[in-house]
Amino acid sequence: MFLPLALANAVAQDGDGRVETLVIPDVPSAAFSQAYEEASARFDVGPMRLIELTPIARAMQRMAGNQAGTNYFLQVHAGMAATTTTHVLFHDADLFIEDTGFMARHHRCCADQGLACLGVSPAWDDWLREHGLGHVVATWELMLDTRWVREFKPWQHRGHRARLSGEEHGFDVTLYTQALTAPERCALHDATASFEHFNYVIGTYREFQHAGGAPYKDDKFLLLLIRLLSDAFEALPGDIPSVPELARGIKHDGVPVIYRAEAARQYREFRRKLERVVAGRLFGPDIRRGILGALGPFERAFA
Repeated sequence: MFLPLALANAVAQDGDGRVETLVIPDVPSAAFSQAYEEASARFDVGPMRLIELTPIARAMQRMAGNQAGTNYFLQVHAGMAATTTTHVLFHDADLFIEDTGFMARHHRCCADQGLACLGVSPAWDDWLREHGLGHVVATWELMLDTRWVREFKPWQHRGHRARLSGEEHGFDVTLYTQALTAPERCALHDATASFEHFNYVIGTYREFQHAGGAPYKDDKFLLLLIRLLSDAFEALPGDIPSVPELARGIKHDGVPVIYRAEAARQYREFRRKLERVVAGRLFGPDIRRGILGALGPFERAFA
């Protein structure tokens, strides 16, 4: 379901500097390959390739229990192995962009300033700032110089524990290598006013799958988001319960997805993001009404 939305975002962008689009699923499947064929016929983003994980990468996934952090690193590694360009953009499928000139401008800024990494948000890890590494930026919508990426071994970009600044610490994907990089080679492009990002949607879905039917706390309402968008665009929702079934988790504990009373603050933030996104060009009035109208039980419980 996120594939056509991501490509619709890309189609709307100024294509200046874009050489090709690489589509990399976290878990390859025949169903995704079919969705890719359908989407590639529908959205003209220029040259585009479906990049699937190697057998070795799939084995790593299985050994890691299909853990979201490992999946993400393997997507990054597959994309970097396949790209032929001087720069790459890590586009998160759950990020919606309003500024049609953002991607082209993001690339030009990174290239013209000779940066290794140009992000749109500081890294989420406060430990980095506390240890004088505040230049490290988050991976979503990260523009990178591919030559910088290849200065390091792949495992160094992977999320792992390492010793730095006299302490051992767990680093997320690319954060360790950014920490080893001169601060002036990493920068922020202040563009947050032009997009909404839900964060960790696919990882949350994989965690829900790992729960195997045991009650899963969807306190950021991301499974609800997937179900709403899947229903709106008539896409397969995977194994996520229907919206009425999800709503049962507001009051009942023994169901696959549950919500805690203290999630009200996060619901209000989710609702703010959702309203802004569905007001955008990707959503017609009927779809917009259907999505917001389905929120009734959650509005009564959390708004």
